[in-house]
Amino acid sequence: MRLTWQLIARQQKAFLPLWLLWSVFLYQRGAFSPWTLRGVLLGIFLLLIALIDGRYGYIFDRLLLAMAAMGLGCEVLLSPWPGTEMLLGVFLGSGILLLLRWISRGGVGAGDVKFMAALGCWFSWEEILLTLLFAFWIGGFAALWFLGVRRKNLRDTLPFGPFLAGSALLVFWAGDAIMAWYRSFL
Repeated sequence: MRLTWQLIARQQKAFLPLWLLWSVFLYQRGAFSPWTLRGVLLGIFLLLIALIDGRYGYIFDRLLLAMAAMGLGCEVLLSPWPGTEMLLGVFLGSGILLLLRWISRGGVGAGDVKFMAALGCWFSWEEILLTLLFAFWIGGFAALWFLGVRRKNLRDTLPFGPFLAGSALLVFWAGDAIMAWYRSFL
């Protein structure tokens, strides 16, 4: 399977309404700001990855490279935090999934590992851990639901990319508030 413009165009029925909704949410919160621009760009990649992985069970390397390059560019231009924070996010997120891939003997896909590395170019290490936490929760509940309604059995696979993408959108949108709430208990 190859990443082509035709494959991307086939996602338009689901992509365009979701991306417009995401853009309206961002605009309502931040008007025209660097944060909004960063969110709109991130939303393009996350929604495409979620739709393609959800339908075809594959995350394309070219899409991840473009996402990582755009994230690096946005961080260099718009963000005050240093590159070491980004490197820690890249290695922590992808390292955790790489360890799970090794332990499960391939139960976690290589695309998911690379996806977390690309997300590390957009998020701090704390946000990466929060994204993983939410993805595991949401993915686990979805797997239980699919098993409960008998749409999947224990031998079936469930693409993890849509859960990572949805969790990343949630963390981008409300990650600061969630982290502040968590820190209030410390």
